[in-house]
Amino acid sequence: MLYEKDSISREIDELIRVIGDVFLGKKNTAYEVIEDEAHKACNNLYYRIDKAFQEGKMNEAENILFEEISVENPSYLEIAIDFYTKLNQKTEEELQQVQFSKEEIVEGIKDIMDMFGIQMI
Repeated sequence: MLYEKDSISREIDELIRVIGDVFLGKKNTAYEVIEDEAHKACNNLYYRIDKAFQEGKMNEAENILFEEISVENPSYLEIAIDFYTKLNQKTEEELQQVQFSKEEIVEGIKDIMDMFGIQMI
């Protein structure tokens, strides 16, 4: 059971790494707030997701992400990957306390990949 959970975390790490390297062109997948008018909508979404995350409302944060994501702007992909990276840093027990799981992280990342047309072999 423990090996299976470690395997899921490694799968998440690998998905995030590939998306960062190949599709975002960067190793650090943390969303960087850029204070200008062009990034205002992205920043607002990031802050709302982060607030829900900090309050332990992971499902609400994910719902906000999927309701407001725009595939035309790669900054939204950065926000999504930042969110799932932070989730993956939580232990399985911490995730269970907020009604979330590692399997849901994998599912969410794959849904984001589909939305952005990202395919991996």
